[in-house]
Amino acid sequence: FTPGSLVGELGVLQQCRRGVTVRATEPSTLWRITHHDFHRIKHQAKMRSVVHWVAGLPALKGASEEDAQCLASLCHPLAFLPGCCIAKQGSRCDRLFFICV
Repeated sequence: FTPGSLVGELGVLQQCRRGVTVRATEPSTLWRITHHDFHRIKHQAKMRSVVHWVAGLPALKGASEEDAQCLASLCHPLAFLPGCCIAKQGSRCDRLFFICV
């Protein structure tokens, strides 16, 4: 995975179990958004603002600046060291991760 990649998008969108285990191979920072928050903003008229890296994510291609900034405001940074499990196959998929660094 590279900066801008997503982990857990299908599970968050479809509420299914994780299909793979993802581990950090180097010090990494990921931004997390919960299933609840993702769907809350999805159903609000539009997401409200933009953070430059969020707007540039391939997964958000076509999203407005407003949408991207709102999404970014709900994300929380999490740091992972090499070997740390980010997402485990078969676990409940209630979070989406945007890989930043």
